[in-house]
Amino acid sequence: MTLGKKIQFLRQKKKLSQKDLAEKLNIATGTLQQYELDKREPKIAMLNKIAEILDISMSMLISNALEFKNDSTNSSCALQVQCDVCHFTYSPSNRYQIKEHQEYHKKYKQAFDKFGKFLDYKEADTVLERVRNVLNSKDSTEDEIYNAIIDGFEAEFSKSLYRSGLDINHVDYNTYCRYELEKSFYVDDIPSNVYFRLLEKYSGPHLTPFEFYPVRCYKEEPSQYSEEAQQQKYLESAYSQLNFAGRNKAIELLELLTKIPEYLTEEEIEFRKIP
Repeated sequence: MTLGKKIQFLRQKKKLSQKDLAEKLNIATGTLQQYELDKREPKIAMLNKIAEILDISMSMLISNALEFKNDSTNSSCALQVQCDVCHFTYSPSNRYQIKEHQEYHKKYKQAFDKFGKFLDYKEADTVLERVRNVLNSKDSTEDEIYNAIIDGFEAEFSKSLYRSGLDINHVDYNTYCRYELEKSFYVDDIPSNVYFRLLEKYSGPHLTPFEFYPVRCYKEEPSQYSEEAQQQKYLESAYSQLNFAGRNKAIELLELLTKIPEYLTEEEIEFRKIP
């Protein structure tokens, strides 16, 4: 089914005339007619508006793998399923989403094997909202505050793990909590009895500050104005101006510059000891 036919089908399913949908999109009716006849292709911003009004994701709207069935008993235009393990939602009829799920599922399984069970992102948000209510309440007991902070650490760790792209090099849970406790809020704003109980709970093995520093809890994208980004832009520009032979030579020189020196042999070590 073409994009235009999909728009027409979904519009009719919503019981909207071409004029109704055109008014919602703030475009001329003739423009919408051209979209539905596949004589004109909507831009990305317009596709987003169409998908929003027709209550469907843009990826489902533009995917060639999706076919819609005219089933009035089913309000959903394409079947969506959620994986019981990694919670990834996808359409079984979309081969691209199936592949995306397989890759995500593998990363999720690796993270699960290393870090143990962690919360789903939406579930973590729900937990954090409950934690904030407890911490902001003047009637909360020390036990309630203690348990709420533990729940909050689990939720924040889960979100941090998702932000890292489920990177198995992410810092471990105990170390994460240990360094969270160094934040001024926990040091100054919670009851001292609760604070010392938390310190005791997370007193187990954890990375030292020196070991912890190189471990990022999320992927930092370099700023387009950073020195690293400017250098990369310069290198890409210079490389693009070389001919085939020049590019091969540039790669050889870069490999030479970045080559890690080999360890000295025992003979070389002994030789260097000779005065």
